[in-house]
Amino acid sequence: MITTKEYFISSCDDFELNIKRKSKLRFLCTYDDKVEPKAILSIIAGLGEDAQKSYKEHLASSIAEHFKGQVVVLSVNYFCVALNPDQGAKPYLDERDIDIFLENCARAKFRVADDFRDKAKDFDYANLIIGQINGVLDALKARGEIAADAHMGISVSLAPPNGEYQNFGVMSAIDVINALLYVKKDFGLQKLPCVLVGSSHGAYIANLAAKIAPWAIAGVIDNAAWNLKTEIFDKKLYRDAAFRTISFGKEIANEGLHRAHDRQKNFLFCFSNTTKWTSDESSPNYFSRSRYEIRDVAFKDHLANQAQSNKPIYVGYHSSEDNIANLDDKIAFYESLKALGYDATLHVINKQSQVDGKFIKNLAHSMNMSIKMLILKELPPLLEKLSKQKKSKVKKQISYKTDEWIYSFKEFGSKIIAKCEKI
Repeated sequence: MITTKEYFISSCDDFELNIKRKSKLRFLCTYDDKVEPKAILSIIAGLGEDAQKSYKEHLASSIAEHFKGQVVVLSVNYFCVALNPDQGAKPYLDERDIDIFLENCARAKFRVADDFRDKAKDFDYANLIIGQINGVLDALKARGEIAADAHMGISVSLAPPNGEYQNFGVMSAIDVINALLYVKKDFGLQKLPCVLVGSSHGAYIANLAAKIAPWAIAGVIDNAAWNLKTEIFDKKLYRDAAFRTISFGKEIANEGLHRAHDRQKNFLFCFSNTTKWTSDESSPNYFSRSRYEIRDVAFKDHLANQAQSNKPIYVGYHSSEDNIANLDDKIAFYESLKALGYDATLHVINKQSQVDGKFIKNLAHSMNMSIKMLILKELPPLLEKLSKQKKSKVKKQISYKTDEWIYSFKEFGSKIIAKCEKI
C-alpha cells in the first residue's frame, strides 16, 4: 500500500553568516510499506507551480505507484521554497522599497504624508496609499495629462514563512541531502542509490547537492537548470536571472533587477525576496566572489575536485530558446563533466517538431515539461546503468577552496556538517 509519511527534522544553520535557523526541515516520504525498494528519488521543486503542496503530493504518489513501490519518493520543502504569496510569503516594504516608493512619488509629483516611512511598514497602510495613487493616475490618464500606458514602479519585498530568507541554494541543497540521509537511516536503506530530479531552480539545487555531497548522490536528472556563474560576478552581469533571484538587485537599481514583475493598469509591481546577503562590499554579509564560486556548479577547479569523489550520472534537457538559463553554459558544463569521466548526457531541444504537447509543451524556459514523464523516461535507464556500476568506497567529505574561504562538507550522524573557514 502506498503510504506518505511527513517528517520535521533539524537540518542546517546558515554557516556562512552564522545565523541560527528558526525553522525545521519539512519533507514527505512516499513509499509502499509492503515492497522492498531499489532506489530513492527526490523530486526538487523550483520557484513556480511545482512547489505547490498538492501538486508535489500527487506527483510523488503517482511515481511511487507507477514503479510499484520499488522507488521511495521524497518531496522536500527545502529552505526558502515558499517564495511566493500563494505559498505563504507575506508582502512588506523594507527601507529600500520605501526609498524607491518615495523617489517615484517625488518624480511623479505625488505628495505623501510625512509619516509615510513609519506607517508603510504596515503593508495594509502602504496598499491604501497605493490605492489612492491609483485613483489619481486614472484621473490623469482620463484627462490626457499622462500617457495611457504610463506605469509607476512599486518595489515590494516578500517574506517567506518561518523566518526563512533567500540564501540562494546552499542551505536548500543541504536540506535535500539531509532528507535523503535521514530516510536512509530511518528505513535502513543505506545501500540504496539516491537520484535527484528537478526543473529550473530545482534542477540547479540538484546539481549543487551533487557538488556538496557527491558520495551521497548517484544520479541527477536536470531540466533547464540555471547556474550562478562566477563570471556574473567578474563581469557585473547584474541582469542575469540567477543574480536577480538572490534578491538584492534593488540595492543597485530601482527597476529591472527584481525576481519577478507584475504589470497592472497603473503600476509595475517589482518583487524581491528577503535576503541576508548584500551587494555592499563593506558589509560582513557581502555576497563576494567566493560566495559565487561555491554556488557555481561548473566552476572548473571545484568540479575537478568533485570528480575525485563519486561520479553521479547526469542527464539533462535544455531548450535552445531558453532566455533564462543559457544553453551554451549548459553545454559547457556537460562537456566539462564528460572530460572528467562522468557519464553525462545532454538533450538539446531545438526543433518545434520535438514539442509533442505532452512531454515537452514549448521551447521556452523549462519547456513546461511534464516532470512525471521525464522521470518515467529517464529514471529506469539511469537505474539500469547504476546496477552495472562497480561500487568503490569514497570519503564522505569534501572541501572546496575559494579566494577567501575553504568550504568543507562532511557526512556525520546522517547529516551534513558544513563550515567555511577564512584562508
